[in-house]
Amino acid sequence: MKELEAEIYLILLREPNITAYKVAKIVRKPKTTVYKALEIMEQEGLILSNRATQPVTFSAVSIKEYLNEKERKFKKNRKIAEVELKNVEEIPANTGIFEIKKLDQVFSKVIEILDNAEKLVLISAPFLHNEDVNAAIKRSSEWGIQILLHSFSMPQDLSQVDIIKEDVSQEFLDSLPYNWFEIFADGQEYLISLISRDSSQLYKAQWCNDPYTSVLTYNANLGSFLLMKAKKMLEEGQSKENIIEFISSSTKTFYKYINMEVIEHLIDN
Repeated sequence: MKELEAEIYLILLREPNITAYKVAKIVRKPKTTVYKALEIMEQEGLILSNRATQPVTFSAVSIKEYLNEKERKFKKNRKIAEVELKNVEEIPANTGIFEIKKLDQVFSKVIEILDNAEKLVLISAPFLHNEDVNAAIKRSSEWGIQILLHSFSMPQDLSQVDIIKEDVSQEFLDSLPYNWFEIFADGQEYLISLISRDSSQLYKAQWCNDPYTSVLTYNANLGSFLLMKAKKMLEEGQSKENIIEFISSSTKTFYKYINMEVIEHLIDN
């Protein structure tokens, strides 16, 4: 935003549903200048106008809502571009398994994987300490990415994520000397890491974008996740028919997300 637009935005945050005339008085700028700024800001999605009133009044869109909308549009446009350029894009030559040696790089890569996910993400982490990662999980879920999360803890802001929470004793939790974070996305890439219990120290981490290895690890972990989910349903007393239907439908849904073109590319080349 330009300086005037930023000033107007702050005014509308503090005092919604006011007229352009009142805004002009507060910022001490000509009414035509303020009207032009308001018009631009409305086009950008920063403010809303109520034209049912006379004169027209204006209110600010919350910054969170505005940024979320920008992110959704970017995600949508990115997918469109990927589809349009699919026929001219080759699989990157630099695929393989790469060691990560810094903890902040682990969390940055996790967030990148979440933001780039297309359909389904599997996550296993006993303790979820990193707020940026938690925010990325929530953001991806809001974008429509299906996330299966296996954890011993359940942050409140991840209530919309499909969490497989194991009921373990406090004694077991207190005795666990370490933490880990594992993420598998769409059968295309994964990251596994062993970290300290409080997530402040990195012991070992690897990121893999090799198509063949990624598909194998995705398949193995998806099977494990479905088994844990079925076990949870059994413990809840759900019927045999419900559990069988869950396994059958989940298998059909989740495995179809795998992009088999990367495997076909390896065979053809």
